[in-house]
Amino acid sequence: MYNSILDAIVVGAGHAGLSISYHLKDLNLTMDLARELGLALPFTGACRELLQMGANQGLGEKDDSALQIVLERMSQKRTKKDR
Repeated sequence: MYNSILDAIVVGAGHAGLSISYHLKDLNLTMDLARELGLALPFTGACRELLQMGANQGLGEKDDSALQIVLERMSQKRTKKDR
């Protein structure tokens, strides 16, 4: 049993949370509402773009710990030796 989402990400196993696609749906709704209200949500937009990158890379059904893979691909560095 993992003590936190961070533990699941660092260990690289288990289910850390909801799918990237699920989070992306929610952030799209959030961004739509923010636009309607004239609100700027720059950090929410940045998170949405990161999630969209994951979905575009075929990781949409993976849990949110798969964002580590997106970041590794962006930086061209691996954080774990077994990947």
